Amino acid sequence: MDTEEILKRQSAKKAAQLLKDQERILGFKAAKGFKKINNITDMYTIGKELGAGAFGAVRVGQHKATKVVVAIKIIKKVKLQESEIYQELMKNELQILEAADHPNITRVFELMEDRKCYYVVMEFCSGGNLLDVVVKQKKMTERVACDVIYQILLALNYMHTKNMMHRDLKPENLLV
Repeated sequence: MDTEEILKRQSAKKAAQLLKDQERILGFKAAKGFKKINNITDMYTIGKELGAGAFGAVRVGQHKATKVVVAIKIIKKVKLQESEIYQELMKNELQILEAADHPNITRVFELMEDRKCYYVVMEFCSGGNLLDVVVKQKKMTERVACDVIYQILLALNYMHTKNMMHRDLKPENLLV
């Protein structure tokens, strides 16, 4: 075995070990459901806001131990208390999403809650949403459109085989 091959194998082993460490520390798929926490800032650095909705906001974050950049959806419990059904629907939806494991579905790393908020720590998709990308490009080739639709259909097929449905499929809800 030559030196180059040895270096490639060592590099692959290091990368695999780093991924294992990140998965163990971040709790990727290890802890199902909502973990009770005192303060999210003990584990994550919270950065700028990426977007906001009726129940909360999404902010960029970084896991303090691994330095992995994530998106953190912060949902205020007081907003959900308007109706008990909101809280149950949200918890069920997030636990289903946490169980999803597909390359074209945003990964949920962990679900946490404190006294005031729920936190959904998920994969950070730096490209924004599909609508913004299409508007910015002004036009899209047929080949690119085919690739996008193909990926969407793969994700939908996976969801449907798991008896899940999206219920709000639109370009602004698809991350790039």
